[in-house]
Amino acid sequence: PKQRSGAMGLVFSGTAIGTGLIFAAGGVVIEQWGWRAVFLISGIPGILLAIFIWLKLEEPPRSTDKDEAVVALPMMQAAKFFVGNRTVFFGSVGATIAAMNISSIWVWVTPILVREQGYSLAAAGAIVGVAAGVVKFLSGILSGFLSDIIAKGRLSRLWIVPSIALSLSVPVGFGIAYAPAPW
Repeated sequence: PKQRSGAMGLVFSGTAIGTGLIFAAGGVVIEQWGWRAVFLISGIPGILLAIFIWLKLEEPPRSTDKDEAVVALPMMQAAKFFVGNRTVFFGSVGATIAAMNISSIWVWVTPILVREQGYSLAAAGAIVGVAAGVVKFLSGILSGFLSDIIAKGRLSRLWIVPSIALSLSVPVGFGIAYAPAPW
């Protein structure tokens, strides 16, 4: 438990690779074949991974012991737990707000670079791809380990790093939107 944030940061930093690659390639793909082609190209790695898993990974053995069978909670019981457990509820609300914040920035940076700063779509995609790939990857890893260090095993302190990071993202977001020059 004392290293869980670092491990989760490492896992979630993997999404940065896909984000970076699709933004970097997306601008070029759009200029060559149109925006629909980006969706086709972004799905190829998932299809290849699914084929690999289907062909190479074996289904783990299942228990035949009927006493070990797990029954799913009824939806209303799960909803009551979600609403009634402050940690789960506020953690989910916070994660949703953070995801909206992050998604909004990544989705709108490219059009801002194109429309406001005069970059080509390929150049803007490359810039955002590198930023998303490198910065998102490093921040995913570093924020997890930094949270572990600051929390020192106390779950009640795990909110500090994400809260500070989200707070700092607000002026950065305004800076992106109102920057007078590309630099």
